[in-house]
Amino acid sequence: MTNEDQKAQKAVEAQPKKKAPKAPEHPAPGPHAKDHLIDETKTPGSGALPDAKEGNVDPGSG
Repeated sequence: MTNEDQKAQKAVEAQPKKKAPKAPEHPAPGPHAKDHLIDETKTPGSGALPDAKEGNVDPGSG
């Protein structure tokens, strides 16, 4: 390692350490599967998935 390399390394290592960004205290945006936040009339889906309240699920013929 040359003298210039050592000086550069010391300069970089002498800088104060950066702290990691703090995670947000609130969850990411989205309905999070809460029934009162999901409007089935606006996002009815394709009908391929069963209703959340459905206890019996038919796997289909695929």
